[in-house]
Amino acid sequence: MSGLPNELDFALKVSTILINSNRFDWTSDSKFINLLLESSKYYCCICHEEDNEINLDNGVDDYESDQQNETCDCYQRFWYQCCTNEQVLELVFGPRNLNIQEIPPQLFSKVRERVRLIADIIRNLSFTFDSQNSDNATIMSSVLGSGTTIMLKFLLLLMMSEDQNFNNIALDVLSNIAPATAFPHEDSDYNLIQQYIHRHCIQVAMTSNNVHCASRSLEIVSRLLSSNCEELNSTLESYLTEYEVNFSITYLNSFFKFLLYIQLIKYCVIASEITAQKRGL
Repeated sequence: MSGLPNELDFALKVSTILINSNRFDWTSDSKFINLLLESSKYYCCICHEEDNEINLDNGVDDYESDQQNETCDCYQRFWYQCCTNEQVLELVFGPRNLNIQEIPPQLFSKVRERVRLIADIIRNLSFTFDSQNSDNATIMSSVLGSGTTIMLKFLLLLMMSEDQNFNNIALDVLSNIAPATAFPHEDSDYNLIQQYIHRHCIQVAMTSNNVHCASRSLEIVSRLLSSNCEELNSTLESYLTEYEVNFSITYLNSFFKFLLYIQLIKYCVIASEITAQKRGL
């Protein structure tokens, strides 16, 4: 949290090594996820590079430049360029800031690489989530508090980005931790973002022509349905009624290959089990 780029870069590289060495665990290291996402706005700051020439011309010293960076909006500027969905941007950042300026292409690529590094760390960490442990879902829905909201905001931005690589990372993470996002939260912002993500996953599963996105989204929906959260199951069913599910499954099955076919079977089995339980069969 120092906000110093070199220190942040070093810390994130060390974190990457530690995560790959299996020394991290999604649930027990939830505070690290909070810290990682909180520090992202500092890590993505390119104010110094962007204003370097102006500062030199105007005689602004490094201390004054650092003071200006306390109000840095580089992170927000990046997502305003990377995501064009106004509803998502408002959910994450609030009412649109009309004074936001675009980041120059070269610096935009630099911020993108920093965001990708953070996203990759979270994806690697998500593979340590134990979906077979029912306690994990309860822990994730209570312990993290507002940190859970921060995480969902980041995943929502990745998912709705125009960058396909970011889309894939978000779906990979959500697929791994789906049970942790199944339960309602005392934070109303969390619940709004949760509902948006779940609805979007169903939309992608039913309409996408991208085999990876469709497969991952079906996997997420299947794992959400199997989380035994009655309120969520009812919500998902209401979302699914917006689509011709049987037609969509037939279409996807004829269009894609074996990987998606497996996910379709899993989805159908889980959906049928939920229906049978409701009918008391």
